Formats: sequence, structure tokens, C-alpha cells
Amino acid sequence: MKTMTKKNVLKLATAALVFLFAANVVNAQSYPANINHTGDVGNYVQAVTETYQTVGFNFTLYVAPDPVYSPDYVGLEHDGTEDRGTGINEASEWRWVRGTDFDGTEVKAWTERENWVEITPALAGSPAAGNAVSFWVKERFGASGCEDSGAGREHIVNFVGLPQIQEFEGTATNGWEEQNGDFINCGPLEAVLSIEVLELGSIADLREYGYEIEVVRNYWDGTGWEPTSAVGNIIVEDETGYEHDIETVLLEYYNDGDDHTTEYLFTLADNSLTSRISSVSAIRAGDAIPSYAVPGTTVRYVVALAPTTGPIYHIPNNFEL
Repeated sequence: MKTMTKKNVLKLATAALVFLFAANVVNAQSYPANINHTGDVGNYVQAVTETYQTVGFNFTLYVAPDPVYSPDYVGLEHDGTEDRGTGINEASEWRWVRGTDFDGTEVKAWTERENWVEITPALAGSPAAGNAVSFWVKERFGASGCEDSGAGREHIVNFVGLPQIQEFEGTATNGWEEQNGDFINCGPLEAVLSIEVLELGSIADLREYGYEIEVVRNYWDGTGWEPTSAVGNIIVEDETGYEHDIETVLLEYYNDGDDHTTEYLFTLADNSLTSRISSVSAIRAGDAIPSYAVPGTTVRYVVALAPTTGPIYHIPNNFEL
């Protein structure tokens, strides 16, 4: 029987260590595609962009456990059926802080042993709209101090104000003439309503808004304005940017056998304003999708009948002297 030399034994041991190290490196990079536990509203994915969150809503952050210590976590279904903490080594711990680095204000202690944190407005430091807050997390193995020696993981959350409509008005586009704040035309035309939204702290890629515009139609009967049958409201969805030009359908004369001068009144429906950022923020918190107050401005367009010129009157030549 051939005896292994000391040199060969060392080579074998070295190869085994290299293999073990390589395996650990592979494992350390094997994080779940997403995280989703019981009670979560959907899939949490690895953050490659900063979060934009409407002020006043809670939100949750997760950090993936080191797969060397918690290899079972990667293999979970992550379909919302497994409780938080499932598949995690019972000796693993995390600490969450907010601030410029890991020495900031603690929001969850090591002793909680949780790889998630629910951030309330108070835990975030009650930031005003337009401000950003950094959240940091580190993992350690046991209370002995076997702690990640790096700076920790950072995630930036930008806080956004409630959406609001700054302006709702008509325009003289398409040939309408403005008279004392109303818009008049002798004949049917489409109208263009101008709306300006503001959402402090938002970014262009996430500015999507919706609202409803109520439409009332009346006709002139010779002595006053009378209501007509209902006309459909304007539903605006996923309108991007801050400035919106909303074109109406053709505004026509009301006709009950004869054409009548007709007015169209446009008013934003109460509490109809929605935004993408606030909707996603509410979903993160597990709340209902919010809608917001709007100005009570009414915009008036009048489709006027062209007048018929009447006869000319004069003192007749046979006027009695």
C-alpha cells in the first residue's frame, strides 16, 4: 500500500479549503429572487433604485440573510405563505439604523433578531416632503460580536408630499374666445382644459396622476338656463407630468328639435385626485388607495347660436305731420 507523503496531504488539504471557500462564495451570492412572507402585500425585490414614499405612510424593508448561515432561506417559496423568520439561523441578528452611516439613530436593535423593519413616520424621523433619509443594516452571528466588518447596507428613501392640483382652468385653444372668464364660440368645437399638478419631492419618471372631471350641460330656453340629459364625465388615468391639457369631446348645441345656445360646466369631482407614488406608498403600508381633495373651480364654455339679424326700422316717409 502506497503511503501519502506529507506534501501530498498538504496539497489535498489546500484543495479542500479552496473548494470550501469557493462554495461559500457561491452561497454568499445566492440570495432569493424576491422576499414575500405571510402578511406582505406582494413581492419585495432587491433595491436597485431609491424608494419614493409619500409622507405619513408606513413601509417595510427586508435584508437577505447571509446564505452561509441561513441556507434554507434561499430555498423558501417566498409566495406569502411562510411566516417571517422562517429559514433563518436562530443565532443570526440584525441592527437597523437611520442616518448618514451605521452609527446613526437605531430603529431596531440586534436583540430583535429580525431581518425586516417596519418604518413608521416617527421611526423615519418625521421627515418633511422633499427630504431623503438613509437606512442602514448589518448582520452579525450571535451576540459574541461576529459582525459584518463592512459599512453595512444602505437604502435611501425619498419622502414625497401629498399630490395637489395647483390650477384648473379653460383655454382659448381651437378658436374659443374668452369673455369675462368664460369661453364662447358660435358653433361646436372641442375644448382644452388646462390642469397643473404638484407633488413635492417626486421625480419625473414617477409622476402619474388620475382624476375625474364632472360635466354639466344646460341650454338657454329664452328666459333662463335649463338642464339637459346627463352627459358623461371625463375620467383621466395615468396622465404623466405636472402639466396636462385635457381635450373634451365636441361641444355641440343641445337639440330638442331646434338647436339651442348651450353651456358646458366642467368641475373636478370631489376627492378624485390620485397619484402613482401615493398609491404605491399606501400599498406598502397595507392601506386603501388614497384620493385627495381638489379645487372647487368651475370652467364654463358656451356654444352660442349665431344671431339672426332683425329688420331695420325708420321713420317712414309717409309719417303724419
